[in-house]
Amino acid sequence: MNNLKQKSVYTNSDVQEVWNNVVTGKIGSKAYAENLINQAIEETTEVIKKYNVKSIAYSWSGGKDSRILEPIINHFQIDQGVCGVVKNLEFRAIYSFIEQHKPEGLEIYGRLDMDLNWLKDNQKYLFPDDSQLGYFWTLQGTRHAQHKFIDIYSPHLMINGRRYKDNNFLPKGDYAIQDTYGTKWYSPVRHWTHEDVMIVNYHYGLELAPTYSWPEGWTCGTGPWAGRHRNYWTTNDAWNNTFQIEKDVVIESAKVGIQSAIDFLDKI
Repeated sequence: MNNLKQKSVYTNSDVQEVWNNVVTGKIGSKAYAENLINQAIEETTEVIKKYNVKSIAYSWSGGKDSRILEPIINHFQIDQGVCGVVKNLEFRAIYSFIEQHKPEGLEIYGRLDMDLNWLKDNQKYLFPDDSQLGYFWTLQGTRHAQHKFIDIYSPHLMINGRRYKDNNFLPKGDYAIQDTYGTKWYSPVRHWTHEDVMIVNYHYGLELAPTYSWPEGWTCGTGPWAGRHRNYWTTNDAWNNTFQIEKDVVIESAKVGIQSAIDFLDKI
């Protein structure tokens, strides 16, 4: 079986090769996928009993790591969930995919206060080249929505798709549960490998978001287009990647006066 390293290390072609091997049956099987899900369900049942959980919700983004939660969501009939997007700075195809494939009970919190004019005035967050600035986009979309959701509904347990292999923060202790804002955050897939994620997506028929078919889609993932960046890209490279995916984004960015977008268009 292929053994992908941390997300910060693997290349887009590395992941595409694994996905191709999953699709052609060289890696994984339906039985293997079902075993992963059954183990996750078994542990989640333990968590519910141990903590006397009365209400459960889930966090979902439309990305591959959130789609693998759907068999678990369905098993426990969880009908409350949250998804956060920066609506005016998302690729249109991604937002459409989220709307079309959202699980039962998902609420989409779309921030409307951040648009191209906002981006023009806050260009340090455009294609960020360090992790701290990059995390800003997670805070504005996903985390902002999660906090609003918890303020309203106060679920006892929130299921998410955080994983060690993705360098996601997971606390020590039983079940790696984190208590935040009165809610217990728990990932039943935290030990899964990248290969496991793809095997379950494929064998459970969970359609991948369009981002994974785009240039550098496996490495950039989902989220606002303005937050996409690789450490070997120049700003011009980032605009080129954006142009290949949705050229209108670049054209509209130039129209509002973002100079680097203007410079990119002048060169093509």
